[in-house]
Amino acid sequence: AGAGPTPFFVPADSTALHGGRLETCGRRGWVGPMPATTAVRGAAGARDGLRRAMDRGLPPHGIRLVSTDAQGSDHHAHGVRGVIRGGNLSLLAQGCAGQGRHGFDEPTIALIEEVHEPAYHIDGLLQELLRGGWFRNVRAIALGSWLDCADTETIANIVEDNLHGLGIPIAYGFDFGHGPQASTVPLGVRGRLDIDDGGATLECGASPTNKERKDID
Repeated sequence: AGAGPTPFFVPADSTALHGGRLETCGRRGWVGPMPATTAVRGAAGARDGLRRAMDRGLPPHGIRLVSTDAQGSDHHAHGVRGVIRGGNLSLLAQGCAGQGRHGFDEPTIALIEEVHEPAYHIDGLLQELLRGGWFRNVRAIALGSWLDCADTETIANIVEDNLHGLGIPIAYGFDFGHGPQASTVPLGVRGRLDIDDGGATLECGASPTNKERKDID
């Protein structure tokens, strides 16, 4: 009794659990690589990041991800702030259709990644999120890995064709999701996204509130 909530660590394949836990219980969690895969066993960066998050929780300065890939975005972004949400594209689209989700009630930075999906399916999934109003109050989008989906240029073209009309910054090339160096990232915490010609920086949970720290540590 009095120990507080149990920290919640699950891969992006459990996107629906993250969304439901945050929306219905107000509880934050971590999305990271699957421990019983080569994504952790064979990648020191992914393994160390997961272990560090499990052992130490959210550091005071938050989690900082850096991408040097500015491809596809013609929007510079300086200090775009919002709550970090998102996950696996297929599961986000399923949740949007099944739960009648129509966006968010507060400014949001959306994290999106996918694995083992053909290009035409990614196109359809993004359209499904758009039709369902999922991007309401999304102020910026950070894209993770697209393992075994399509080449980088094809993904960029699909994303831009579908999401350019939102008029918000889109950052590419972050290492969350199913890639071989998948980072462990907190969801449901406040974040900041900056984009310039050299790439992008995503900060998750910098200077968290007491409630954010209590939920996620």
